[in-house]
Amino acid sequence: MVSGVSKAGASIYTSDAANNPVDALFRAAIDELPLRAQLADGSSPETLMDALYASAKMNNQESIEVLHNLALGRGEIAGRAQDMLCRIICREDDATHDAALSVRQGCQSVLDGEIGAELERTANDTPAWLFAASSMIPGDGSRFADFIPESVRDKVKNYNKKAVKALWFTANSSGVFDGNVNYESIALNNDKLLYSVRDDGACLFRAAYALSNKCSSWARDADKATLLNEIKYRHHDLLIVEAIKSSFLYMKEEACLAIPSRLDAFFREKDYAEKIYQSTIASGEFTLYSPIGLGNAIDQNIAPDLHNVRSSVR
Repeated sequence: MVSGVSKAGASIYTSDAANNPVDALFRAAIDELPLRAQLADGSSPETLMDALYASAKMNNQESIEVLHNLALGRGEIAGRAQDMLCRIICREDDATHDAALSVRQGCQSVLDGEIGAELERTANDTPAWLFAASSMIPGDGSRFADFIPESVRDKVKNYNKKAVKALWFTANSSGVFDGNVNYESIALNNDKLLYSVRDDGACLFRAAYALSNKCSSWARDADKATLLNEIKYRHHDLLIVEAIKSSFLYMKEEACLAIPSRLDAFFREKDYAEKIYQSTIASGEFTLYSPIGLGNAIDQNIAPDLHNVRSSVR
């Protein structure tokens, strides 16, 4: 495992008796063992990491460097190391301000190196690194942003633009975390993702197909023609027509909303839902969820002008 923080050959990499637990922890991380796996000496990665964290949060430089290196991997150990870096940045468990500064500077060094470029290519692996490298530390003062390199800010902004990102990742527009995210929000939402969807009337369909097809590109890249083809291919047009019927019946029978007399004849027709679907979705406009779009759909089917009627029932 190569350090992205300082040069290899420092004392943390020696194999004397005092550092054997660290060597065992690195081997476990490389093998992606679970946190509670039993190691040769009877300990577990979890207990070794707890001891490592206790030292790192007090600004032990070698312990912080080990955490940085462990956090570069994959698996449970890497995930716990990333979590610990975030906890120190947020100064949880009485972590010192100096320790948080060391963590932030180390994360910035990693992101500015070759390893950082690889991290940026694997979006879901980078949020903890980006947060730790660009976050305000409690006790920083008002000029903390001066200590966030522009190169790090650019990586934060690029991640913010992704169609899928961590739910808790809410950096500001300048590419820094200015105290709006605490450790609790990260811990509670660490397994949740936020899908950014193009908002042009077809957002529901983009989100639905991104989830059902397990492909995030549907969320932002699929145009309306592609969505309409998918609807037809999967026979979802029938489901949409049924949904229109169900919505109308709920409005009439459950919500007890009165239907304007001018519209009553239209909604008595057997194919009223199909007509609405054709005007709003099959047309490629995707205006079913717009009051104006829905009004125009009804308007096209019953009269040339319903503007005054709609205005009178608002």
